[in-house]
Amino acid sequence: MLTLKSFAWRAALIGLVIAAAVVLLMPSVDYYRRADTSKGWKEADTIWPHKIINLGLDLQGGMFLVLTVEAEKAVDSAMERQIQDIREDLRGGHIRYKDLDREGDKIRITLLGDKAINDFQKILGEDFDKLTVANRQDEGENQTLVLELPQKEKEGIADDAVDRALEIIRTRVDTLGVSEPEIRKQGTRRILIQLPGIADPERAKKLLGETAQLEFKVVDEANKGADSVNLPPGTELLPFEHRNRETGRVTKSKILVKKKTLMTGDYISEVRVRTDSQYGNPYVGLKFDRRGAILFEHITEDNEGKQLAIVLDGTVKSAPVIREKIAGGEAIIEGDFTLEEARDLAIVLRTSLPAPVTILEERTVGPSLGRDSINSGLFAAAVGGILVILFMVIYYLGAGVAADLALVLNVVLIGAGLALFQATLTLPGI
Repeated sequence: MLTLKSFAWRAALIGLVIAAAVVLLMPSVDYYRRADTSKGWKEADTIWPHKIINLGLDLQGGMFLVLTVEAEKAVDSAMERQIQDIREDLRGGHIRYKDLDREGDKIRITLLGDKAINDFQKILGEDFDKLTVANRQDEGENQTLVLELPQKEKEGIADDAVDRALEIIRTRVDTLGVSEPEIRKQGTRRILIQLPGIADPERAKKLLGETAQLEFKVVDEANKGADSVNLPPGTELLPFEHRNRETGRVTKSKILVKKKTLMTGDYISEVRVRTDSQYGNPYVGLKFDRRGAILFEHITEDNEGKQLAIVLDGTVKSAPVIREKIAGGEAIIEGDFTLEEARDLAIVLRTSLPAPVTILEERTVGPSLGRDSINSGLFAAAVGGILVILFMVIYYLGAGVAADLALVLNVVLIGAGLALFQATLTLPGI
């Protein structure tokens, strides 16, 4: 039997729940009521100390991207690193060799003498067990080996590259401050990305699309006058970007470098944005792991007095002259960057993609379209709700009024739940 005391207790509980729902819902109502779409909704302030309901891409506007991962390039990068590691181990073990180069997806090396052959076999078994000998040719006391990765190993590297790219892109999206992004794998090589309410689509596209493949190459100073038609063998012309610190204007030119990659960014262990003490200009500081530090020291020792091109995604960012051997495993990238550019470069270097990505599809939804969608959806919901309320009151009388009240409270509670759990509201949700 319902007593007056139990009724009062239940009424108080219901009133408390409704009040809490209104408090949770009001920030969203106040926020979007006062939001200025010309400045971006997230710039509007609210007097309520609570989070607002996140809006989906169809309501808030934003960016939709489909990327494809060129996973085969990850296999190429793995082969390049194997060559660099083999070269360093040969040098450290004083093993005599010649012609350590790639031939397609294979590695060819000629070992000089029985001792070199035996020592290399030991290194191959201990440190490079994933490589198999595809061909062996004896040439007197010397021996030429052709090494390759098994097909199963290549497929594993390619699949891992896609999975790593997915996680890295998630990390990069986090730096953009986007609420409720959707990032998922589509098929075997594609990644789908939705970024609701992104404030700077061009920066997002640049940040997500940069592979951050860092390479160190030697500038060919002996053939500076060469053009793209008559390139010396073993060289290539790469874009060179230089920013004028006074005007901020970026000048693009070409610089001739040797094709051979001396070192890649795979050895980087730490990336930081710093500023020089004299002018306060930002630059990116790099720190290499143990193997990378030794390799970089040897590179600077062998190329003292030459320009070392620092190449990022096929573009030379800087080409400093090596004054002396650099020990300690640290380097810097100076490209006359703005602070934001230096920070973005540090982000992509910290989260270097294992393979290049290509944008297959790109769609941008403007916030004005999102506002129109909200207005249309709310109008449709209001008209439908009023018709339902009128029908219930006319047909069911008192019971209809109770049902209408429950319906309104249900909508309030759903909105409060969306705000409380930071769920995303879409147009079909309205």
